[in-house]
Amino acid sequence: MQVIFFTVFSVALASGYNITIQESQVSSGLDITCTVSDETGKNISHVISMVISRGDNTLGSISSFDKLNPISHVQGGTVSGIIRDDAASESSLGIHWENSDPSLTGMYTCEANAVGKDYLPVVLTSRKLITIKEVEPRVIAHPGVIQLGLTREFQLTCTLADPASVNVSNSISVTLFRIHGQTEQVLSSVSVFEQAALKPGVTGAIVEGQIGTGQRYSSTYLKMSWVYPDSHVAGKYICEITGTDSRGKPVLIKNSATVTTLESPREQLVEKINDLYSKLQQKTEQLDQLENNPVLFPKISRCDDLRLTNGTQIVSLFPPDNQSHVNVVCQFDSPNSTPWTVFQKRYDGSVDFFRNFSDYENGFGNTTGEFWMGLKTLRRLVQSGDYELQIDLVSKNGVSYTRNYPHFSIGPGPGYQLTVSGYDDNGKGLSYHSGSDFSTFDKNPKCPNQAHGGFWYKDCFYVNLNGLWGVDGFKSIAWVEIHDRHDFWFKKTTMKFRPIPKST
Repeated sequence: MQVIFFTVFSVALASGYNITIQESQVSSGLDITCTVSDETGKNISHVISMVISRGDNTLGSISSFDKLNPISHVQGGTVSGIIRDDAASESSLGIHWENSDPSLTGMYTCEANAVGKDYLPVVLTSRKLITIKEVEPRVIAHPGVIQLGLTREFQLTCTLADPASVNVSNSISVTLFRIHGQTEQVLSSVSVFEQAALKPGVTGAIVEGQIGTGQRYSSTYLKMSWVYPDSHVAGKYICEITGTDSRGKPVLIKNSATVTTLESPREQLVEKINDLYSKLQQKTEQLDQLENNPVLFPKISRCDDLRLTNGTQIVSLFPPDNQSHVNVVCQFDSPNSTPWTVFQKRYDGSVDFFRNFSDYENGFGNTTGEFWMGLKTLRRLVQSGDYELQIDLVSKNGVSYTRNYPHFSIGPGPGYQLTVSGYDDNGKGLSYHSGSDFSTFDKNPKCPNQAHGGFWYKDCFYVNLNGLWGVDGFKSIAWVEIHDRHDFWFKKTTMKFRPIPKST
């Protein structure tokens, strides 16, 4: 390691013993060492304890009761030291920081408690003001020590804040490396030619940065961040900046920072989890209070409670039974029209509709694509009031059809009996199925197996909207009243209901 500078501050007491603070800035790190010795061997019997502090904060300590194991009181630094049995030999206490920055500037005090040859207590004190200057480029690791499982975010930033101090007139590129063991890995870079980006194989991090130009030439930086970092982030990080000086000659400057990780004690992890869980409960209670505020969030029980003009929207409804909310698709045909609630939609065959009864009761698919609402929810939404039903169909040839039944209802489970009326389909449409219970391959399976679907079948069907998509034949999506050929099927179907519009 290259020593940048080294200073010694020593206090020689009249009685012949010494206490010394030594400071050295090596590479990007900082060492503070306190030593105590009695050169004559006639004044101190033995050293009892040593303490290093900065201002009012104790940084490290060691005592004669545990001579080889100093105690650390500082994050980001490593404490070492030893107390000798022979006062003529040197006792020491030191702190090493891998990364020095201006936050380490301050008045450092070394205090030693000893016993004199006359068995009277002796207190030795030495002080030194240490100033840490910024070194370009500035590499800031925050935090410098990562507690695994507890540190939420780790950020590593390389900046060129004072280009003039290193004779950089124009920046060209910034690159971050990590050295772990014998391996050096390029993590990310930014240049005048390319935006900030992670290098291939680097995952789990976010990167940002820029190359300052013109009046903003001092805003060159590259930053990486990790959320809940693991042990892989440990290592020595090197920031390398290339550019040109005032005469146009190439300049290369670099600096480094070292990051360490610590295993978090089980008790701390449990405490952290409990704290997060407590905060989650508080937020949940706050959200519940907001959701239950009828002024902020008025509860919508039907799609026609909305104030929209056209299009579709996924909405949380609170049915009159007040059991729980449900997510539905509300469809508006035109301004001022009563909206529809969609309970079945098919258009590309991406969802399999040959399902068991439980699936048809609870619903399946996705409201943003193909889906079946679920018989339980459908019953909850139409069990009170009067409703009309509309079915929109598009044939495989692209021809559109609409069938509207002015009266529509669904009975209670487990049958969920269908009732429709008001449209003359010659008994070959949905009216044929009116009065039928819902059946699937595991509940009255004869017709569902033949039709390859689940529906209100009646020995067997004239309508098969939940049949097999994209095929001809008996199992296809069919509506016999519209077309009774076996080579004809529908590629799009939508089943929807709404309250019967009130007459004016």
